[in-house]
Parts: sequence; C-alpha cells; structure tokens
Amino acid sequence: MLFHSILYLMFQTYHVRKHNLVIIILLFLLFSNSAISQTEDSLYSLSFEDLIKIPIVAAGKQEQTIAEIPASAVVITRKEIEHWGYHDLRTILNNIPGYYAMSNLGIDIYGVRGYAKGKGNNFIIMVNGTKIMDENILKFYQIPVESIEKIEVIRGPMAVMYTNNAFFGVINIITEKEDALKDYNNNVNFSYGTWNTLNSAIKLSAQQKDLKLNLDIAYIQSDGLDAPLASMMKRPEKMNEPLFGGPDNDGLNLPDYARRTKNFLNKNNFFLNLTGGYRGFTFNVFYDEAKNKHYYYYPSIDEGSEFISRNMTTQLAYEHSFSDKYSFSVKSRYSRYYRHYAYHLLFEGFAGYDIYNIAEFESEANFFWKPVKPLDITLGVQYENMFENLNEGDVPSAGAQNMYFQILKSGDQAVVGSGFTQISYKPIDKLDLLAGVRFEKSYGYGVDLEFDKGLSIPDSLKRHYKGYYPTQNVIALPRAAVIYNFNNHNILKILYGQALKRPDVSVISDDVSDISKGEKNSFSQAEFIETYELNYFSFISRKFSFNVSFYLNNLKNLLVERNEIVNDILRAWWTNTGYMRTKGLEVSIKSILLEDFIINFSGTFQNSKDISFNTDGSYSPKLILNLKAHYNLKDAYIISVIGYYTSSMKPYFDTKPVFDNNGNPTGEYIGRTADDVPAYTTIDFNFRWQAEYLKNFYFNANISNLFDQQILYPTFPRNNAWADRGTLGYGRQFYFTLGYKF
Repeated sequence: MLFHSILYLMFQTYHVRKHNLVIIILLFLLFSNSAISQTEDSLYSLSFEDLIKIPIVAAGKQEQTIAEIPASAVVITRKEIEHWGYHDLRTILNNIPGYYAMSNLGIDIYGVRGYAKGKGNNFIIMVNGTKIMDENILKFYQIPVESIEKIEVIRGPMAVMYTNNAFFGVINIITEKEDALKDYNNNVNFSYGTWNTLNSAIKLSAQQKDLKLNLDIAYIQSDGLDAPLASMMKRPEKMNEPLFGGPDNDGLNLPDYARRTKNFLNKNNFFLNLTGGYRGFTFNVFYDEAKNKHYYYYPSIDEGSEFISRNMTTQLAYEHSFSDKYSFSVKSRYSRYYRHYAYHLLFEGFAGYDIYNIAEFESEANFFWKPVKPLDITLGVQYENMFENLNEGDVPSAGAQNMYFQILKSGDQAVVGSGFTQISYKPIDKLDLLAGVRFEKSYGYGVDLEFDKGLSIPDSLKRHYKGYYPTQNVIALPRAAVIYNFNNHNILKILYGQALKRPDVSVISDDVSDISKGEKNSFSQAEFIETYELNYFSFISRKFSFNVSFYLNNLKNLLVERNEIVNDILRAWWTNTGYMRTKGLEVSIKSILLEDFIINFSGTFQNSKDISFNTDGSYSPKLILNLKAHYNLKDAYIISVIGYYTSSMKPYFDTKPVFDNNGNPTGEYIGRTADDVPAYTTIDFNFRWQAEYLKNFYFNANISNLFDQQILYPTFPRNNAWADRGTLGYGRQFYFTLGYKF
C-alpha cells in the first residue's frame, strides 16, 4: 500500500514525471533487495573528541583533522543533518558560526564574517572535491540535503591552496559514502512542504572489491513565496504611478496581479551526481538543471522573469603513495555552463533575454613530501583556462538590441597559471609551524562587444566595442600559522592569510564598454583580503567542548555593482570602492547534558566598518545567536528546537558622488538607498521518528519560523529601486519527509 501511495504522489504533478521516471525504475530495484534491520550508529556514540578527528580534505588537499589544519573549520555530518532537522543547504550554512543566509526574492545570498554582496562567488564551492564553476549553485539552486553525507566548511582566505575565489574559504559538499558496504547505505525519500514544495530523491551506493560507485538523483519543485509587494515598500502608492513618473523616477504602475509575488518565484531543479573510484583513480560527474523565477531589478510582470541554467562538470583524478615519505595527486576538470535569463518586468509587454555559454578547463598536480618526521612539504601547480564565454541577447526596452558579446575574442583564452608551496615543521610534538605562498599570473585576452547586430541600420549607427584586458603581473599570496596542541584537549591556532578575487570576464566586458565610451580609463582591479585570526579549541570532557575565534579582516578594492536609469535606459556597471575592516568574535559550545539530551550554542559578534566612507558596513549584523536543544527518546523519537537571533542590518551604501546644478561634486555621496532592517528571532522545530518495528523507514516533520516572525533582509542594488523597506524572508514553513533506508 505504501509503495502505491508513493507512486501516486510522484505522478500528481505533471512537470516532475520525466525525472521521477528514473526514480521509479530505481525503486523497483530497491524493493527487490532485502532490507537491513540493524540499528544505525547513534550521534551519541561519538564524543566531541572523536568528531574532531573526522578526516577533512578541503583544507590541505589531503586528509587532515580539525586539530591539524591551519584554518578555522566546521564539519557537519550526516547524523547532525538528520538529528537537527536541517531540510536544505541554506539551513545548514545558516547554523555555521560566521555564516548568515539572506534572500533577495528568488536569489539566496550568504554573508560571511560581516561581508556579503549579490554575487555568491567569494568562496570556492566543491562537490566531492570537484570545484563547481557555477556560482549560482548557492544563489538559485541548492544541492538536496538528502544527498549530503558531510560538509566541510573552511573559513578564512584559502588562496594559497585554491587560488581565485577562495576569498572567505572553501565549502566542500560531500555526497559519496565513505563506506559503501555500511548498513543503510542507500536511501529513497519524498518530501512535501509549504508552497507546494515537492522533493523526491534517491541515493545508491555499491562496492565490489576495489570498485566503488555512488549515485544521487533528486528533483525539487516549488510554487515559491506568495506575499504582497507592499510590505517591502515604504511608499506602496508607487505601484499606482506611471513608469518613471514618480519621485526619483521610481514609478511602477503595476496591475493587480503583479502586486504579489505569487507565480513569480517558482522553482524547478534537477540534480545528478555520480562518483566512483577504482584503486587510485576517482571520477566525479556533476549535473544540475534549474528553472527558477526571481525578481531582477524591478517587479516582475506577465509570466515573470526566469532563470534557466544547466551546469555540467566532470573530473578525473589519481592519487598514489610511493611510500610514507612521498605521495602525489593529479586531477583535471572540465566544466560547461549554460544560463538563460528571460526578463519580464516593469510594464506589460516588456521582454528580453540574455544567454550565456561558458566553458573552462582546469588541471592541477600536488606533491606531498615528508623528508623527515617533523617536516611536511606540499608543492603544487595549477592551470586554469576559460576558453569560451559568449553572451547574446535582446533587451530593446532597456536600450540593448540584438547584442552579441564575444566576451572572449575568437581564439583568445582567459588563462591563469600558478604554483604554490606549503611547509609544515614540528620542532616538538605539540607545536606545528606552517608557512605557504602561491605565485599566480593571469594572461591577457581580447573582448568583442557588438550591439544592434543584424539590424538593418547603417553600420555607423551600430555600437561595436573592442578592447584588450592586459596580462597582469605575478602576484604572491602568503599564509602562515602556528598550531600548539597543549594536551590533545586544548588546541591554539594563530592564523594569517591573504587572498585575491580577480574581476571575472563579465566585469571586464563592462569595463571595455565604459572605456570605449570614455566613461573611465582603467579596468577594474582585483579585490583583496587579509585575515588575522586566533582560534582556540578546548575539550573539557567527552561531553563538553567549546571553540572560540577572534579575527580581523581587511578588505580592499571591493567590486560593487551599480545601476541607474539614464534617459529611460537601464545601465549597470561595476566599480572598485572602499576599504572595509571587520573585527569579530565567534563562540561555539557543544554539550551532552544527559545521555539523550544535547544543547549547543553559538554566537558571533562582528563590527564591520567601511573605512573609506566612515560608515557601518552593509549587510553585516553585529550579533548572531544560535541556541539548539536536542532530545533523543529510546532511539525512536528525536525532538530538536533551534532558536536563531540576528540583529539589525544596514542596506547598500551607494558611493556615487552627488553633484550640484553646475556639475561640480559636493563632497557628499548618495549614501544608503533604503531603510535599515530590524532584528528578528526565529524558532525552528523538528520531529524525527524511526519506527522500532520498521527500522528501515523514517518520518521527519519540520516547522521553520514557528511563530511566523516577519523577516526583512537589506536590499541589494538589483532591487533597491523599489524594495526600500527590505526584501521579505521566509515566514512559517512546514516540511514533511518520508524515507526508506536499505
């Protein structure tokens, strides 16, 4: 009967049939196997001392423990995901000290240690050790939590090991099983929640001698948030004013159906990840397909603005250990990314599109050498090559007609070559001294931007911009650490690191356009960060531990996106601005008070200042508190409660200067573009049931934001033209999951 009910649920929605067909076939395979009835390992069977010994590979490209790595790290295990009731990747990251999730109406955004911006590419995203090129993995699409076995979050600059984008660290999402022969190794589940959110997922793992395979397939769809736009606006009457006719040209004149978010935030996502290994060889095939609606600059209209993406990444790697002293690893990655923006906004009949095709290849080799017992040396070389980046589109209402951007000129490639070394020396068993440096060079490439392509107008009226981004000088990025292990229960880390975030080719293409029009005479610079950190672990007993970090971040040359309407044409561009400094304190306490009762607490205090403009940092809450309680009753019923507090945040600070009537600068700036958003407190409740007589089945019920607290997030440049009170976060949500392990 249960099997028939599952099939019925899967076919209720027409749009999911093509993907669920695969899952149905796999279900027949599932029920043809005999179920394993042994009990799972309990979260309580591991002490905190054991948890800190869980191997991590993201920090040093080889297995290390939290106590050994020269970075601040957090590991989230499968058991923690289940027992705390995390129902998506967003809720997991929101529970990591230093991270805080925000929403920009269909776009998820993450702040890290007091800094955030609309583009989510300030940290490296990896799946099973494979770098994912698509930054939208976190913005628009989230890897289903049912597929996740472990998450390694390495905080702080990791440029020495991972080069560009490792600004705030690395997130390695691991879906493959460590032991493919373990009990309850396969899993199928179905979830239903608020806004008709439907999720179906399956995990299959197998091992035969030296061959190991792991397959994850999932499909998610949701109608999305349904809320009035008026709640995000200081002046809702703007919706009645003619377009560009209100104060500051912000009139909207929206029809009634466009005054709510209903039908404008739908989501449809498909995910597939196949990993495998044979002896020293491993491979990873990652594919995701997203079809999501979101708000882009202005409110949606007609059928809404839609983002379609397809991301395919494959990686082949090989590791070999010659002896206890020598080992090496090599890997090669190929990624191809397609995205399609369809714009329907501002007024009925407005339509446009942007299509991007991007492809890149990356290869690296790492050599690990232990010449003598106290000395570890890591050497590495890396080669990155983006050999295709095409953009075509047509947005005539915004003044961009039949545009064709060969962002990478035909035959050109955006190439970066780098080499690094890292040396770890232990003069005594308790002390580890570490130093590393990466040398990196990026090579120039041509940019070719053509507007009005194909139109029957004189060539003299067509806009065609060409430019060349020059080869950059070699840069050196250092890191250093001192790790002192007092007595295996108290560990002190003193850390320092630097990182750069190079402007990507889309930013350079905007620069070429502006330079050609004489609006500026230089290219955007790389963003820079340096971090000083003091990190201390203490394991007072097997049932009590705490971790505290003091850090100082200096951020320079930050790239900021601006947009404005000039002569009824929407113009967007990037600029380097500001010097930001963040001082922070992170505290995390874990305790098992009774055999079946756990309480965890974490708190983050941070103070971000924009030094250049003598103002508080945008998107930076000064205080974040997280209190979690968890009770396990007879290993059959698990109840958890999570309380979350975030203090108020300030919105975007526009650094554009103000001019007087004669065109002279006044010395003032546009400043804040919207109101501060208030502090909020939410409570999440989770109940998990593992039947004694049906040990393979489990049921999970989750209620997030139990008391339906209104949440407002500060506006970003892409929506501050109208959402000047802030953008709505998620209200109360229900999420129910039925699963079967075999």
